[in-house]
Amino acid sequence: MEREKAYWHGLSNWIEDTLLKEKRISPEDLEIIQVIDDSHKIIK
Repeated sequence: MEREKAYWHGLSNWIEDTLLKEKRISPEDLEIIQVIDDSHKIIK
């Protein structure tokens, strides 16, 4: 795992372990979340 993506690993675990398990989001919501470390790709 890249260092930048590792930075967000705790948040992504929390989203899955808390929000998804408590049904505050749907499994489909996880498909729209992206970890993007390159600012040029974010602007696209």
